Amino acid sequence: MPPDDQNPLGSFLRDARERCGMSLSEAAELIGCTKSHVWDLERGYSRNPTIVTLAGAACAYDVDLGDLATVAAASAPGTNYRMAAKNVVDLRKRLRAAKTNLGGSVSGDR
Repeated sequence: MPPDDQNPLGSFLRDARERCGMSLSEAAELIGCTKSHVWDLERGYSRNPTIVTLAGAACAYDVDLGDLATVAAASAPGTNYRMAAKNVVDLRKRLRAAKTNLGGSVSGDR
């Protein structure tokens, strides 16, 4: 298992799940993935989740999607942090545009 300082995404997800008092099964159901996938993400065995998984985790754990995406981008192997930060800014702009177009709220956009 990678040390926590080498797996910031896993640490973030595990801490958020534990703060919510959720089991792996409960988290997986809310996120929309398998229990083993949540386990793999938390342990650093799966370090490049899809935006759908991140959005599900943001909703399930009531955390900001932009913050979660930033942590995920910093955790992805071989990721250029500046490019990742730019992608997060672009994602936030798209989320705000979607919120405006839908006339409602988008989870993770605070």
